[in-house]
Amino acid sequence: MQLHAIDVVINRSDREAVRRLVAEREPVSMWGGDSEDDLCWLRVLVTTDKTQELLDALDERFGTSEQFRVVLVPIEATLPKIEEETKAAEDPEEAKKHAASTAARISREELYQDLSTGTDVDAIYLLTIVLSALVAAIGLMRDDVAIIIGAMVIAPLLKPNVALGLATTLGDGALARRALRTNLVGIGLAALVSAAVGLIFKVDPEVHAIAQRSGVGIGDIVLALAAGAAGAIAMTSGAPTMLIGVMVAVALLPPLVVAMLHVANARWQLALGAGMLVVVNVICVNLSCVATFALRGIRPRAWYEADRARKATRVAVTAWVLALVALAVCIYLVGRLGVADENLEDVVKPASVGASKCDVAPLTAAQIQSNLFVGAT
Repeated sequence: MQLHAIDVVINRSDREAVRRLVAEREPVSMWGGDSEDDLCWLRVLVTTDKTQELLDALDERFGTSEQFRVVLVPIEATLPKIEEETKAAEDPEEAKKHAASTAARISREELYQDLSTGTDVDAIYLLTIVLSALVAAIGLMRDDVAIIIGAMVIAPLLKPNVALGLATTLGDGALARRALRTNLVGIGLAALVSAAVGLIFKVDPEVHAIAQRSGVGIGDIVLALAAGAAGAIAMTSGAPTMLIGVMVAVALLPPLVVAMLHVANARWQLALGAGMLVVVNVICVNLSCVATFALRGIRPRAWYEADRARKATRVAVTAWVLALVALAVCIYLVGRLGVADENLEDVVKPASVGASKCDVAPLTAAQIQSNLFVGAT
């Protein structure tokens, strides 16, 4: 059973009203006392699934009071042990829906606070971008999986993208602008560092770690969608150990580094493939985060904010889906062209071998195409 402690500071005249409101939510325990300047405080121990409901009720009832303040504190453990009680629900269907959306979920305020700190463009963030890009570049050029995973775990670009998904779900324009700015700054700085590394050091495009990230397939889309959803679940569940696996699964930085290493060496086709992989990862992470946050019941408290958020979510999801479909079509067409090129090479090689043995001039490209078309007819 996950618990939270909610500290409430309010005017003494509202003490009993707060107690009644809290008691209606059936907390595990509550106690309090008097403070200075005609204020009182109340600490409420409540299960995680009831935290959001209680916070919204307190804010709706006492949010206009100048002295009102709520502080949310996670609880590691408590003694004596709290036994879970099972009660029959008045409306089983409503209870089931509520349990599904709030089970093991941290509150909206906790999630917002955690992700909004990841949208700050400060010296620490910039230094993290530079260092992780350097680590990723070295690991990729050496084909060293351990070093690459180290860059993945740093994952400086993950939180801003998840924050963008949360901003879309809540219809929060300010958070969305901060997340976009942080993403653009991070991607731009990582691209510059990677390009500089590519200009200084010799980059072998046939290294497995680089070649593996120089293209994109349908499987990469499925992977990014699944990993993005897992990341959103990890964020809403407050499970940092689970988040480490997500960082490795949907790392945004290594393909970006690969793309700029190719750009620095004028390998434009390979750079395009790696760049498409970056775009696919970004789109899928945002799309799956928006969907997961909505399914987990993350939404604004006020009805007018919820309406605005629904509109923003519809627009954003439509845009992400259209972009993803366009990319999937491009990936499919590029794959078909690659198969056609391989078939053409299979035709050219036997013709060239036969010509060398018989001392006959090799076929021209026009002749090969003419023979292919004749055979096709």
